[in-house]
Amino acid sequence: MEKIKILVAEDEITTQKIYEKGLIEAVFEKRIVGDGERALESYQAWKPDIVILDFRMPKMTGYSVLKQIRERYKDTTTIIVMATAISDKEEVMACVKLGIQGYIVKPVNLNTINERVLGYFQKFYPEKGKAALEKLKDAKKKRIAEEKQRAIEAEAPKQKPA
Repeated sequence: MEKIKILVAEDEITTQKIYEKGLIEAVFEKRIVGDGERALESYQAWKPDIVILDFRMPKMTGYSVLKQIRERYKDTTTIIVMATAISDKEEVMACVKLGIQGYIVKPVNLNTINERVLGYFQKFYPEKGKAALEKLKDAKKKRIAEEKQRAIEAEAPKQKPA
């Protein structure tokens, strides 16, 4: 399976690190940018499958980036997910009217970010989404096995050379 290209636009460094660590390499090819202008530039140059937009960012808001993608570029196939700490229903509804596929409430959960994003993706691309979820499951199993092996090795008594 080809990796899913995901563009994350987030200005908070801590949250960027959560996305960087949380979005599993076996499934996603990632690009993370820190403001709306760079998000729009990366979108145009790279054509990601999924875009996660922080609602409030410097230079250009996530809403403005969403509006450009949907209205200026007439793109209705890229999955767009808004990430927000705000609970303003009017702002969220404005994004829904422009065609977002979902939203993530901050703080972003490292343990569930993959499933949330792939859940939105799978609704519109069932086969590719299902394959990605299977790959995610395999990658998580492999990660757990590696962590167990490291724990075993760390607990094993050190043998002295003869």
